[in-house]
Order: sequence, then C-alpha cells, then structure tokens
Amino acid sequence: MRTVNFSFNITVGDHNRLAGAIVTKAFLFENGCLEYRQTFSGYFLQIVQFITASDETDNKVRDASEEFKCSVCLCITSLVKNSNEEIINEIYQNVFRLPLAQAFFALIDLLKKERSKALRKIILQTIGVLTLNHQYLPLKSDRVKQSASRALA
Repeated sequence: MRTVNFSFNITVGDHNRLAGAIVTKAFLFENGCLEYRQTFSGYFLQIVQFITASDETDNKVRDASEEFKCSVCLCITSLVKNSNEEIINEIYQNVFRLPLAQAFFALIDLLKKERSKALRKIILQTIGVLTLNHQYLPLKSDRVKQSASRALA
C-alpha cells in the first residue's frame, strides 16, 4: 500500500465542484494509507468543517446539496478506514476527543435533518466507522479496540 501525502487546499464555494474534489480526495484516501497523526488530523478537521455552518457560535450543519453531504461522509469514511491503526488508536485519546465529538454532533444533526434514505444510510455508516463498529471497520489490534471503547464509553 502506498503512503498518501497531498495538499488539501479547497475552499468552500460552489458545492458541486467542491463535492467532486472531495470525492477525488476520498478516492486517493482509499488507494493509500495515512501514517502520520498530524496529516490525519488536518484532513479530518477540514472535512468536518465542510459540513458545519460557517457561523462560529453555532455548530449547525451547512445547507448544501445531498451530493455534497454524501461526498463529505464518504471522504470521512475513506480517511478513517485507510489510516494505520496507530493513528486510529491516537484519535481516541484525549487530544483528539473534541474534534471527534464535533464530527459526531455534526453527523447526528445531519441525520436528524435529512429525509433521503440513501443519505441517511451513508451518514449511519460514517458514524459506524467513527465508533469503530466492527461491521464497518474491522480492526485487528485489541489495543485500538480498548482505547476506542474507553473513549466512547
């Protein structure tokens, strides 16, 4: 497997073009492996910011097309699934709990507001990956499983 290292300089503007760029990034994540926590953290935070509204006082979900929301969820899933287990273990430590909680809240808010069954299913799968549900993300390391279960308890 190849190591993924590329810039992710995308600004929010036209949601259709942005959705295409996010799908491309998801494809790159699926065909590589992230090995550094700082790289993972930067990508993860930026992707989660795509679905949250720009109002800093309120963590509401951005009003965007179904395609855009779907591409963001698929990108988060690809990012987590294709990161090495050391990174997965580290994201459930104290340092990364706040960004992880923000992602959960954004996805749950999105889930509550969406009517599309297909998008709701993708959102649930993304939440499943973030909670390290074995149906969505098979892990071999017991240490990672214990870390995640302590953090999510």
